Amino acid sequence: MAFLSSNAISKLAKNENVSLDVLIRVCTALNVDFCDIMELVPDEKYFFDMYPIIFHFLPTNF
Repeated sequence: MAFLSSNAISKLAKNENVSLDVLIRVCTALNVDFCDIMELVPDEKYFFDMYPIIFHFLPTNF
C-alpha cells in the first residue's frame, strides 16, 4: 500500500505537481523506478527564462 493522501491522489489524477515523497511512495508500492512512471517534458519558457545568457551568445547558425 502506498499510503497516499486523497490530496496527493487528486494531484496525480490532475497531472499537478506532487512532492518527491509521493513519487517515492508510488514507485515503492509498484516496485518500479521513476522513469517507469513519469517522463521529463521540458518547459521551454522556464528553460529560456533561467538561461537567457547562454542563448544570447550562441552563433545564429548554431
